[in-house]
Amino acid sequence: MKTLTTCLFLFCAAYMSAQTGKSTSSVKWNASTQSDIPERFIIHRATITPFVENDTTFLYKKTHQEGKYTTNTKIYIDKKEWKSEAYRRWLSYTSPDASTLADLNKRLNPLKKKYPESLSKHSLHGCPQTWIPLCSFQGKLYLYDGNNQLQFNDPLFITNSMEITPYLIRSFNQVSPTHYRGQFCSEYGNLPFDGSLDLYMIDAKRKVTIIREGGKHKEYALYVAKETAHLFDMINWRCDEEPEGDEIEFDKINYPKLIAGHE
Repeated sequence: MKTLTTCLFLFCAAYMSAQTGKSTSSVKWNASTQSDIPERFIIHRATITPFVENDTTFLYKKTHQEGKYTTNTKIYIDKKEWKSEAYRRWLSYTSPDASTLADLNKRLNPLKKKYPESLSKHSLHGCPQTWIPLCSFQGKLYLYDGNNQLQFNDPLFITNSMEITPYLIRSFNQVSPTHYRGQFCSEYGNLPFDGSLDLYMIDAKRKVTIIREGGKHKEYALYVAKETAHLFDMINWRCDEEPEGDEIEFDKINYPKLIAGHE
């Protein structure tokens, strides 16, 4: 049994231990383990032609001069960066900074008032706790938008995109060896879905998963478990100013067909 205050403490402890920057996985990165999305599951394939400069693969590179001011936008894949300390820290990042943790504590107050007692613990049935977003570019999977993580920290499910948001786990079940389903509730009345998530493991070895939000208009996204995220290269953005958002495109995937192909 856990109280929400205890849960926040454990969440902070996970954050502090992650700052060592050391990978907890013993799996070695190898290009041959890079995951693919087969062509039959891609509705529209990204058409950008990458180019290489000094061993770095660029998807987009532009310099804009306006008077005496110069701005640069670079979107690239650095296959060597997975070895760096910065990259290991990025993969070890499992919680937000101190300011965002304070926001989380504030957002937990309505739940604490409604549920002051200890809450029942839910088994995750072996489902990984932390999920990092992936994108598909020309059939290859890459880490992308690393701050937008999902985390199961029983009894909470926590999202961290524009702002950190805690949800209370109502139930969590393993439907099949590769399919999990969770039910959640919120005190903010702003659930971006109907309160349910389905996780479909399409690559059990590398723990690549499609997460589907319930509701009238189902939303799909690709994620990888933090423990195996180091197997993937990362798409990086380096922008002097806020990007337009349309600098590059990613593959459009037929998620229902991809899920059906792995069930």
